[in-house]
Amino acid sequence: MKKKLVSMICSAAIVASLAAGCAYVPVAPAAPAAEPAAQEAQESAEEAEAEEAGDEGELHTAVMNQWVEITEEEAKTYCSRLFKVPDGAKVLSWSMLEGSEADSFVGSPLIQLDFEMEEPDLIFTARAQQGVPEDKDIAGLFTEWDETEDVTLANWGMDRMQGTVSRETNESGMIDLCSWYDVEIGIRYTLSTAAADLEGFDIQAVAEAMYNPDNEPFTGDDYLDRMTYMSPDGWNVAYDPQLFESMEIDEHSAQFVYLGESAGSNVITVSYVEEEDPEKYLDELTADWSDDAKKVEGTFPGTEDTPGFWRMSPEVEEGSGLYETLIAGAYKDGVLVLDAVEHKSGDEETDTAVSDAMAEVINTITYRTAE
Repeated sequence: MKKKLVSMICSAAIVASLAAGCAYVPVAPAAPAAEPAAQEAQESAEEAEAEEAGDEGELHTAVMNQWVEITEEEAKTYCSRLFKVPDGAKVLSWSMLEGSEADSFVGSPLIQLDFEMEEPDLIFTARAQQGVPEDKDIAGLFTEWDETEDVTLANWGMDRMQGTVSRETNESGMIDLCSWYDVEIGIRYTLSTAAADLEGFDIQAVAEAMYNPDNEPFTGDDYLDRMTYMSPDGWNVAYDPQLFESMEIDEHSAQFVYLGESAGSNVITVSYVEEEDPEKYLDELTADWSDDAKKVEGTFPGTEDTPGFWRMSPEVEEGSGLYETLIAGAYKDGVLVLDAVEHKSGDEETDTAVSDAMAEVINTITYRTAE
């Protein structure tokens, strides 16, 4: 009888979340009386959504978003570092929110996992979305938290993942939320549960148990030694933080500065520009270069068939030793440009180390959107 009652409560909450495009707050099987807390959170979510939506047309779009059931394998395709179901827990459902792709600069939808644990006897909702800002609220609870504590999660991020644990207590019971953000890839995670009494319960421990090394996109030396810069324009570059420092210039440009021994500054700049013709754009950039500059055509880095165009300046034999390579290719509705500036020292070993390191960074470029 208890399980039937829980099923009815959960079904009602899920239906409410389907209609609003928001989260349902899981209710503990041991405390059906906590259902009003879930309903109250849902009503607040709907009101907040209505305020954010603005005019009637926008509100209609927000309300029409629907949760669609998917498999765990499908969920993994949308999230590079997806959580797992804690050992011993029972999966209730995997789902994704239709229309939420627009919130992600990589086009990934909001993923949701609902599961039940016997010890403690609770129902949980876990969410993840890749490609959203760090301050994005994906929990959908829209509640006023009575307390929030900064925490460091074990397992995630080599035991250094920063997050928060929040709790609200009201006349219907308690709601707990654990939130964390993977800055390396750009994934927001949340885990929530509710019950009449959560005193002594540690939601952080459950979140830590959801880390899955099998879903790790970087393994071995790659995971330990590399970082990934993810551009809002949809391209990624992996680099060794001991050899390079990444700096975001603006919304469409980033630099990777070589930190090793060299004769001068060595920098890779990657920029997305709204131009129609990559070859024409390169000609404009190199208009004042000498006739000795080389022009080469090939396949643009990180692609299989996108034409790429190279411009290589003559190497300055004396003085600064400046040497510059520009690479451009059609990307999305414009042009992606890779600008590698080196300063040669004349020492073959040093110069080769710099060139190899910069070439390796360029060769790691990948794309989260169509080129």
